[in-house]
Amino acid sequence: MVNSWICPHCNSENSDKMKFCQLCHKPREYPEGYVPPEEPKKIPQSAIPDPRMQKQQAPEPEPIYALPSARAKHLQTILIVLNVLFVLGNLIALIILLK
Repeated sequence: MVNSWICPHCNSENSDKMKFCQLCHKPREYPEGYVPPEEPKKIPQSAIPDPRMQKQQAPEPEPIYALPSARAKHLQTILIVLNVLFVLGNLIALIILLK
């Protein structure tokens, strides 16, 4: 093996990536002061975007409704008054008709 280490307990040759001996299962011993390199951090699969998925679009803004103008408010008031008068006229006509 090119990148390997020899177990001091059983003298077996192990891959550099192994932290334990494959034969005796004892942990790898490092020289004093040596700090073994950390394994590269793996990116979680959920953090990698799937190119087949559609990109999320920003939600559309809420529509802005215009408030009725003063003229429209007056028109609504006039129509309500006319409807009330019409209903009252019909009630009076019904009462007269039924007598």
